Amino acid sequence: MKRFFTMAVLFFALAVTVRGQTTTVRELPGGATLIVSQEPNETNVVIEAFFRVGVADENAAGENGSSALLARTWAGGGANRSAWLLARDIGKFGALGVWSTGDYIELWTLSGAAERDIAAQTLLQNIVSTPLFLPGAVENARRDIERERSLRTDGLLTEAIHRLRGRVFVASPAGRDPLSDPASLTGATPASLRRFYAKTVGADARRAVFVVAGNIEADDAERMIRSSLAAGDWQAWRDAGKSPETVAPSVATDAVPEGLKPLDLRRTAPNRLALVGFVAPGTTEGAKTAATLHVLDAVVGGGKDCRLFALRDRSVDEALPVGYDIVSRIEAGREQSLWVASVSGTIPSSQVAQDSIVATLRALADGSRPVTEDELARAKAFLKGKHRRERQRLSERASALGYAQVMGLGAKFESDYDAQIDAITAAEVSALAKRIFHSNAAYAATGTP
Repeated sequence: MKRFFTMAVLFFALAVTVRGQTTTVRELPGGATLIVSQEPNETNVVIEAFFRVGVADENAAGENGSSALLARTWAGGGANRSAWLLARDIGKFGALGVWSTGDYIELWTLSGAAERDIAAQTLLQNIVSTPLFLPGAVENARRDIERERSLRTDGLLTEAIHRLRGRVFVASPAGRDPLSDPASLTGATPASLRRFYAKTVGADARRAVFVVAGNIEADDAERMIRSSLAAGDWQAWRDAGKSPETVAPSVATDAVPEGLKPLDLRRTAPNRLALVGFVAPGTTEGAKTAATLHVLDAVVGGGKDCRLFALRDRSVDEALPVGYDIVSRIEAGREQSLWVASVSGTIPSSQVAQDSIVATLRALADGSRPVTEDELARAKAFLKGKHRRERQRLSERASALGYAQVMGLGAKFESDYDAQIDAITAAEVSALAKRIFHSNAAYAATGTP
């Protein structure tokens, strides 16, 4: 109990509460969403543009890898600016960042508060305007993706999780590689990217989420965003009210398929790695389920008092400890998520390490070791402290609001995170544990067994 309170105090000491923060959510023409996070003490302004487009859309359009290329060519020149002018403008007034996953594309700019209007125009008029998809920009984007694939392959854990995810979701859009594959990258053309853009982001404003964070009133932020979008060349904005019907992606399974063989990466590495994965609910199932999944993950794998950490000292059969480090993570997706526990530096065989993890999870799922009130309190303190610690910067807070909205959780999930977590009960955690951990597990290992 003493360790629990020490840990809780440490986390909240690291966390800085954002005083006076007010979050406002509004709908823009065509169904786009505007989120304004007013923070009176901030001297900078962050403007973010999220677009819900990813592997599910690629699957529907038959355009593998298009969303990754789209994200990286967006800043390569638009209808209002050449790539050179765009880089000049953004470099003068702030910074530009681009990020993409299998579910969304994120673009952001950071500037001083005095330059916020011109920064908004620079970002939105140039980035949200129709991309030109010039051959040179597409080729540069292709090389960027190839470098990212190489870096991912070089990382033992990142590559193992990527391969395990593709294996578990082999019959689902969630199993597609967000960085595409070499054949698809080679075959992509400016024409195919224009076609993909026209079917997705260029056709439906409801896919867009705009975030403005800083010392700015909600009305001023909305006026700034509206004027910038109106001056741009975004067809979906001009066609407000004409958005097409949204088609939900086909999800193949809510559990690991029967008979799935363990994945042997057959990769020589000084650090042996063993993974266990389970299918978890996607974010579109709702904020309540997402919050419960966060608490469950913290009970099992969050901090040094979690259940899996005890396996460092001894395995379930009280033989050797299973490895140097044990961590868990949620690979969140809109329709399907993957929950993964990994052991690095396994001491016994990978199979013993994996069996010990599964036995620990099954004991929670079948009720033989139910969640205690102390565990629940520790997990909630851990999550709330971690949440605040990871949002020290304005850009992090703005990005988190947009992420929650574009992933289907709603901005309130982020702005009212503590209350969402506090509302979760031990019974709800146990029910979700039974749903996830009573199903089939997926396995992966690297190095010599």
